[in-house]
Amino acid sequence: MGFFIVAAYILEMYIRPQDWMSFMYGFPLVDIIAGIALVIALFSLTQQKRSISLPQNYLILLFLLMVFMSNFLNGHVNMALEQFIIYAKRIAVFFIFICLIKSTQQLKKIVI
Repeated sequence: MGFFIVAAYILEMYIRPQDWMSFMYGFPLVDIIAGIALVIALFSLTQQKRSISLPQNYLILLFLLMVFMSNFLNGHVNMALEQFIIYAKRIAVFFIFICLIKSTQQLKKIVI
């Protein structure tokens, strides 16, 4: 199930129907698929009882915090929140891949 939701996310990123179908203009399809994939990834992670506590995972979360704090401490509160949301979406996709792609064969199918 997880492999198929990741494949759907990648396929949607290539096709981008919200760009060429007028009735889908402005519809956040990428965010919806990513949200569903994140929920599936969290359920998959808890059912498998495996850990993803690797140093780079903590580093990427620290990076997200630093992006927010950099803008916030310079007085750009609105920009800090905007940048936090933008980077949080990308980091969520990173964690989706970590949780749902379990083998190099699956990764090769997704990437190629």
